[in-house]
Parts: sequence; C-alpha cells; structure tokens
Amino acid sequence: MNITERDIFDFVFYQENLSSEKVEYLKTSRIFDEEIAFYRSLKKSLNEELSEEVKRKIAEKIPLYNPARFHVLYPVRDTFPKRNNHIPVLAAATPNENSSISAKTFIDEAHHYLIRLINFKNSSKIYCFSTSEEKLKNYKVIILPSGKTFEQSDNSSPIEIDQQIEAEKIELQFN
Repeated sequence: MNITERDIFDFVFYQENLSSEKVEYLKTSRIFDEEIAFYRSLKKSLNEELSEEVKRKIAEKIPLYNPARFHVLYPVRDTFPKRNNHIPVLAAATPNENSSISAKTFIDEAHHYLIRLINFKNSSKIYCFSTSEEKLKNYKVIILPSGKTFEQSDNSSPIEIDQQIEAEKIELQFN
C-alpha cells in the first residue's frame, strides 16, 4: 500500500479524510510508528498553552517584533456583590430595562495594563491604565475583531468616540 506523509498527518489529525483501508493499515502496521508518534506529540503540543517565558523567547527570535510594544488585553468577567435579600428594593432603585451605559474591562496576561471600555447610548470612552501607575505615551488602541484603531498621545484623558464600540479583545501598541 502506498502511504504518503499526508496520509500519516491525516491519520493523526483528520482520520475522516482517509480511506478505511489506509486507516486500518496504519493502525495495524508498525512501519510508520515513529512518524505517527511525531504527529501525535505535535497535536498534543498544539493543545497546550505556552508559558510567558516561552512566548518571550519566541518573540526575541522575531526581529521586527518587540514584546514591550504589543500587548493583547482580554475581557475580565465583572463580578458584583449580590444584593442581600433583606434590603427592600425601592421603585426608584429598580434597574432600567434598557440600560444606556455598559462597561467592559480588559487586562493583559501579565496584568501590566488595564483598559476600560464604556459604551453610552450613542458614544464610547476608552480609558487606558498602567497597573504600575506609569503614564502611557504615544500608543494605539486596536479594537478586535473590527480592527478600528485609535491613537493617543498620553492617557491623561480618555479616547472619546462618537459611536458604540464592541470588542472581543483589545491590542495596545506603543510607538
């Protein structure tokens, strides 16, 4: 039987792409055990998360990439304290059905930067902070997946936008 490198790859990753004869042959034959083991270890490693140290070492090998310049911030799940049941809710305190203000917080993996996105009815504000309280200068905020980019000279004031912004994650780039 003629087995190619692609057949071995498909055997490990996409068995449904192979004929049943090739699948059975690769299961029972010991000729390609080493190659199959290689692709299995590759598949396993693709499912593992890289540590910050490994990511930093990879970034150092890419000449145009400066890890200090690019930071991806992911949403933080906001948790609010639950209301005690013995406190009465007054009519004036009931939440509005159509809340015109929403807020979302984003933070990078190393917890160095925090971005707060606040959406109003017809506008948005983006606040950028450093957790070490340093002043941020000459940076871009890229909203993903839309790719909208906003530049700011410093973080002394928020970025103000005349529309609502939806973001799954945010990239912070320094010039």
